[in-house]
Amino acid sequence: MMMAGIQDNGTIQLAKGKWYTVLGGDGMVCAIDPKDTNYQYGEIYYGAIYQSDDAGHSFLNQVGGNGIGNITEAGDWVTPYAISNSNNNAMFAGYKNLWKCSYLKTISPAWTQLSNNLASSNSAFIEEIEQCASDSNTLYMSRNDNTFFISSNINSSTPTWTDLTSKLPNSGALVNAIRTHPKYSNVVYIIQNEDVYVSLNRGGSWTKITGSLPNIPKNVIVVD
Repeated sequence: MMMAGIQDNGTIQLAKGKWYTVLGGDGMVCAIDPKDTNYQYGEIYYGAIYQSDDAGHSFLNQVGGNGIGNITEAGDWVTPYAISNSNNNAMFAGYKNLWKCSYLKTISPAWTQLSNNLASSNSAFIEEIEQCASDSNTLYMSRNDNTFFISSNINSSTPTWTDLTSKLPNSGALVNAIRTHPKYSNVVYIIQNEDVYVSLNRGGSWTKITGSLPNIPKNVIVVD
């Protein structure tokens, strides 16, 4: 089973060998509950997140967005969100601040704000979030004001943040992709400009590993 958001063309789902349109509008980020595929999530612009509890046949319950469940701000055109890798009933979403919902499968889920004015301006939005695949207490976050942060206690009710912006290999460039290693909690990959970098010390220093990849925009990293 697979989902994909297609800007201007809705959200599509691959199930039993066929593609179906399951949500209209501008298709954005998608997620399928890894433990219960009845629960699926699709999104349209500025962070309006919709939930299906019937394997994608209907997305009637809006669970995220400005004015939904305590969220008081809009997100970027494409707002990042992800099901927690330690609790499939929890979700992180990045608007101007990072928010968390701990009881996602309720009719009107509540959200808690986990960051406060980390941006250099009130107009900045979160660009990418990545909960560490091998350490669920760690989460990385980039913003479209070219800043980059890590929290080592993201599951706390009041997580703390460390600004890693000064450690980035390209000062003043957007981090437009983040991916952690599935086995080694200190290893994290990012993309800045057209280059790919790896850190072996949780963002303290970086090594370029672009190698022979062409000098064109790159948007996604996946660890095989």
